[in-house]
Amino acid sequence: MQLSTEHLTAHIDDAKIMGYGSQSDTVIIDWDNDSVNVNVPLYAEDISCNNLTAAGDAVFTGTATFSNVIQGCSLCAQWADLAELYRSDADYEPGTLVKFGGEFEITVADETANAVITDKPGLILNGGQADGIYKGIALVGRTPVKVIGPVRKFDRLMADPQHPGFAKTAISGADAVAVALGDMPTEHAGAVECAVKMAL
Repeated sequence: MQLSTEHLTAHIDDAKIMGYGSQSDTVIIDWDNDSVNVNVPLYAEDISCNNLTAAGDAVFTGTATFSNVIQGCSLCAQWADLAELYRSDADYEPGTLVKFGGEFEITVADETANAVITDKPGLILNGGQADGIYKGIALVGRTPVKVIGPVRKFDRLMADPQHPGFAKTAISGADAVAVALGDMPTEHAGAVECAVKMAL
């Protein structure tokens, strides 16, 4: 993990950061119940501590793993939907409509659809699954959906029974799984950005 910051004010109990301030300088900083101001860029190769309170901006390149509760005021993601992993009977591509059923938990949708396979979720629930094929389905948010046109912006979309995994413009009164945020003017297959919500 790499932590990069121009200015970091930190209070750390019984901790050590081993890293470097530049390509040529090696820095080892030890804390013992003291507050320390770091006013130069710090690139940390290994961080271990019991308690860390930091003021300032921190940029992580790589994966940051937390083993307990993350607590704060706000979480901002650049990607767009809240997703959860479900075990699937096949490796469906993003945008595919799925339903609960099949050999495991989800399978491709035909006459009815419960959700859509997400493209780039902003937050993933039920992570850490190892055995089998797990696909993220969008619980709520926005993601591309595979459609059979024509589809107009703001059309409500439902499963297309003639094309499993695809959506089409919903008929009046039908249960919708998505609302189109773009157009597919022709009758061909494609993908349209949609607002989605899992249907039960």
